[in-house]
Amino acid sequence: MKILRFKSLGVVKTFRWICYAVVVLIVIVILIPLVPFKNNYHLLIVKSGSMEPTVKTGSIILTLPQSDYQIDDVVAYQYALGSNPKKRLVTHRIVEIFNENNQKLYLTQGDANKTYDSNPVTKNQIIGKLTIKIPYIGYPINFLQTKVGAILIIALAAIIIYGEIGKIKKEIQIILAKHLKTKGKSSAKKPSKPKTTKSKNVKKKQQS
Repeated sequence: MKILRFKSLGVVKTFRWICYAVVVLIVIVILIPLVPFKNNYHLLIVKSGSMEPTVKTGSIILTLPQSDYQIDDVVAYQYALGSNPKKRLVTHRIVEIFNENNQKLYLTQGDANKTYDSNPVTKNQIIGKLTIKIPYIGYPINFLQTKVGAILIIALAAIIIYGEIGKIKKEIQIILAKHLKTKGKSSAKKPSKPKTTKSKNVKKKQQS
């Protein structure tokens, strides 16, 4: 019974770790591009082709703040779009640096664009310099952040968990069957009680 119990506990632990892994995967895929890391690292999804071919559409990029920025650096910066209070992120290359009213300004441009960006940016607007880029990974992550994508990944997780439950049931049934079979064999091997023929013979002799 102890062996059976230990095996059952092992199955339960395996199932538990699988569930944890699925949950962690969902959280990473959906949330990691939106959350700033320590030291102000940012993971961003490139949704336009303005930096082609240097940075392809659908890429994931990692940015890191610098003490200073130079011409030819590819940087991600924030700017407000009209009256919309939500700031937009753009990843473009610094093509010129100049001072205006004792403030350093950076003129940026996309590699695929023919003109400069309409407004120069300040250092406070820049969130970091491009350090790592991974092409095309942003497409599935961007999709999984939508309602349809979230439903899909939850459905896939449910299918995986359901399949693992089925496997666990089968494994438990196999363990129980083996245990019952072993128990049956051990009971069959028990020695039978000796026949009482001798005692009967003794009684007959005493009567005679």
